[in-house]
Amino acid sequence: MKMDALCEFYAAKGVKLTTRELPGDSEDMAKLVLIEGDKDALKFLGEMILSVAESKEEGNFSMSPSGPGSIFFSKGSGYGFYINKT
Repeated sequence: MKMDALCEFYAAKGVKLTTRELPGDSEDMAKLVLIEGDKDALKFLGEMILSVAESKEEGNFSMSPSGPGSIFFSKGSGYGFYINKT
């Protein structure tokens, strides 16, 4: 499915992803980013990744809680994402 069609489909469902930093337990532990959502929100994320991977036209895609795609993020989300096919 094309990215525009995916976004329209999941926007109609009202999906929301939550993204935030999970601090490490110690200074040696790498920081983690939590990506959280219900079944439909996680399916949306997975289908976005597959769409980029399989597309000949799109080599990358991004969304941000404070920019394009903000309707897909819950309040308090601190991180967007950039998907890039190399």
